[in-house]
Amino acid sequence: EPIHAFTWSNTNTCLYFASRTQLSNEYYKAYNEQWNDVVEYRDNERGDTIYRIDITDLSRVQIEPVVNISLRVLELICAPDGKHLVFSTGAPSQQTESMDDYEIFSCDLTNSSSPTPVLLMKNHVSEQNLKWLNNDTILFTVEGDVLNESGYHENQERLYSLNSTNGHVDRWADQFSGTVKDFALLEEGRKGIIILGQLNTEIQIYTQESIHHPLIKRTGWNGTYENIVTNFVNNKSTIAFIHSSFDAPQEIYFTNTIDHLTSAKKVTNENKLFTKRNLPKGTKYR
Repeated sequence: EPIHAFTWSNTNTCLYFASRTQLSNEYYKAYNEQWNDVVEYRDNERGDTIYRIDITDLSRVQIEPVVNISLRVLELICAPDGKHLVFSTGAPSQQTESMDDYEIFSCDLTNSSSPTPVLLMKNHVSEQNLKWLNNDTILFTVEGDVLNESGYHENQERLYSLNSTNGHVDRWADQFSGTVKDFALLEEGRKGIIILGQLNTEIQIYTQESIHHPLIKRTGWNGTYENIVTNFVNNKSTIAFIHSSFDAPQEIYFTNTIDHLTSAKKVTNENKLFTKRNLPKGTKYR
C-alpha cells in the first residue's frame, strides 16, 4: 500500500507513517474465490494504519503498527517532546461526502499498549497545515469557522490554535480582514508566528507574538511572498521565502531577521530572462 503521510519523531530515531490498512493473503485468496474478477467499489474503501519505524540500526529496520483508524490520514505530526502523535483525517474514498470525516485526533505514544485515538475537536471544517507551537498547542488553517456549530460555513482561510490538553480553540489574526495563505514559527514559536496574509492582490508578511498581541505588518517589498520557511539553531534564525512582483520574477531569498526583509539576499537566479524582456507593466488593485 502507498504511504500518504509521514513525520519524524523529535526525540529519537523513529519515523511514523500512514498507509491504507493491509489485508492478509488469506483474505485476498478467499475474496478471489468468491468474487473472481469483480471489483466491489465500496469494499475497497478502508481506513489507515499508522506505523512506527525504528532506524537506529539500518541493517535491521523494525516496523510496527501503532494504531488503526477507519478514516484516511491526511497529515501527521509528532509533538516536540515525542509523547503525542496528532493527525488529521479525511474520507477513505478521498471524496467529500461528509464533513464528519474531517477531524483531528491524538495518540498517546507513552501508552505501552495499543493507543486509542482521541478526537480533539468536533466541527464542520477541514483542518490543514498542522504545526506544533509547543508541546500542548497545535496550529492549523481552515476555510471556515471552527467555532460555528450550526454547520459548514465557508470563509476566507483563517488560522487557529488548539490546546490538545483542554480542547480550547483560539483564532490568530482575528482582526485581519484578508485571507491567511501560509504561516511559520518565528524562532520555534518563542517570538510567535509569521503569517503570509493576502489583501486584495498582494501577499505580505505579518507577525503576531501571541493571540493577545496585535498583528504587525512587516516592512518589505511590494508583491507576493510565498512558501516561507524558518529555522532556529544555536540561537540563530534563518528565514527563507519566495518573492515576486510586477517588476521582479519569482526567486528564493533568505534573511537572518524578520526586521530587515528588504535586505534579504537572493539565492537563486532562475528567472533572470524575465528581467531582460520588456514585459507589460501592471499596478496593484487598490
